[in-house]
Amino acid sequence: SDVNAVIHTHPVFASILSIIDKPIPALFDEITFEIGAEVDVIAYAVSGSTDLAQNVVGKLGNNCYCYILQNHGALSLGKSLDQAWKNAELLEKVAQIYYYALATGKKITTLPANAVEQIYKMRTSAQQKGRTRWCYFDDRAERTEKDNLITENQGMLSAQEEAYILGRAYI
Repeated sequence: SDVNAVIHTHPVFASILSIIDKPIPALFDEITFEIGAEVDVIAYAVSGSTDLAQNVVGKLGNNCYCYILQNHGALSLGKSLDQAWKNAELLEKVAQIYYYALATGKKITTLPANAVEQIYKMRTSAQQKGRTRWCYFDDRAERTEKDNLITENQGMLSAQEEAYILGRAYI
């Protein structure tokens, strides 16, 4: 099973988005890989009710590991409790960024559909290989479970080489 842990939280920025009924689109490749392409808003129902459970189940098909509970808070899922907690932290991070971006009143740029599709394929491939972390697959390198960047012919890369290849530092 892909999900063995669920965390329910009331984080500030995800909760703000919950009361304005605003899903979070795909904004960053790393976060899209980790939690999914769109963090949907699950329709309100009274806490603990059968209706709420049905509303949650109705959204699970979107292949996301995080959800905003309308007028309530958030759900984060994971293969393990650690992963679910990490996903909760990523959700609040992207919710905060999205909230501040919305507050500017400027156009929000989202990831192009072809990038989201490529990230989804990478995510599926990583899951099939038992990986649970953001992986860079460009025919030359991939990030392993131990967070070491390895290439087929070069071995370990320095942080500077990694940043050059990736175009940014991995945090």
